[in-house]
Amino acid sequence: MTSRGSIFDGFVEICEALGGERASVSTLSLANNFICGVKAGKSTYVSEGIEAVASLVAHSATLTDLSLYSNRLGDRGAVTLATAMSGNDALTSLDLGENNIG
Repeated sequence: MTSRGSIFDGFVEICEALGGERASVSTLSLANNFICGVKAGKSTYVSEGIEAVASLVAHSATLTDLSLYSNRLGDRGAVTLATAMSGNDALTSLDLGENNIG
């Protein structure tokens, strides 16, 4: 695990652990966590959260059900996730509601 010096440290480290060689998570709900998006009062897009989830999705052979409901993903986050999903055959259920996509 690494230190990134941001508010997303704990979240990123959890995703890294869940994507480890011995991990066998099949269902994961990260609903309502605002893992990325535009910071309140600023125009800077924050992507550490969705990048960590995307890495987890790309490397997990056991994750079948993922909820990212209401996380401020936006179009950028959706593209990041879609790219990661291109090599994942395990994921069968994905909730992206309320993410300002499109």
